[in-house]
Amino acid sequence: MWKLEIGKGGSWLKSKFNHLGREIWVYDEQLGSSEEREAVENARKEFWRNSRGFWTWRHGKARKWILDHGRITIIPTWGKFWLSVLGVFEWSGVNPIPPDLILLPSSLPIYLGRLWCHFRLIYAPMSYLYGKRFVGPITKTVLELRDELHSQPYQSIDWNKARKMCAKGVDLHRALLMNLKLQEDFYQPHSLFQDYLAEFLYRILEPLFAHWPLSVLRKKALQEIMQYIHYEDENSLYLSVGAAQQTLCMLSCWVENPSADTFKFHLARILIIYGLVKMA
Repeated sequence: MWKLEIGKGGSWLKSKFNHLGREIWVYDEQLGSSEEREAVENARKEFWRNSRGFWTWRHGKARKWILDHGRITIIPTWGKFWLSVLGVFEWSGVNPIPPDLILLPSSLPIYLGRLWCHFRLIYAPMSYLYGKRFVGPITKTVLELRDELHSQPYQSIDWNKARKMCAKGVDLHRALLMNLKLQEDFYQPHSLFQDYLAEFLYRILEPLFAHWPLSVLRKKALQEIMQYIHYEDENSLYLSVGAAQQTLCMLSCWVENPSADTFKFHLARILIIYGLVKMA
């Protein structure tokens, strides 16, 4: 049974107003009468029996949509990023997200601190994970997804080509030159400058930053990025400016140190993302 707790905090929650006005739904299996608990359990079992076929059908429909739209090899950039973290994509198939912007002079317009806050708090953790080339555990499920969702055997995929592909296999640069009709996933045309910049970062700068002496700068940039993430987390009480940003910052904190307090502070805010907390 669910109960509403008002004004209560927790060991990993921070508040400027002593949690005043915080409302959170908490499940308590001992709450309610035995008849009510039995009714809830029966409803749960009935839902499980009736939903299995529904979800099987929905999953099949979702997979068909993915296959009909060119499979995940040509998924847009956000998908490439998350699938690389998962291990179903390779980081070499993602356009560079260099963390080194944070080392630039603050007077430059592309300095990280000058970017719009929502973009900055997406870019910072993304660039940290990209710079670390973080990949989660390669489990049996991950290997099955590699086989099931790509258009060809995983080991034979040309990741450099996949990096520039989107929307049913359309090469974006070629599509612009030939005035081809672009598909659903192509949100905004790239300028030639963007394409050349991505190629320069991918083919020249990233290989240089992977080796000494520039690898020292990359290491320093990653440290600076995490310091910035911690600064923003502390100022927002680990809420960040949105759910996407909070999730990315939380993952970055976990990658840095899974047992750190910074990750636990983030974890305590998860209920807000799921909509179980009205106010914190």
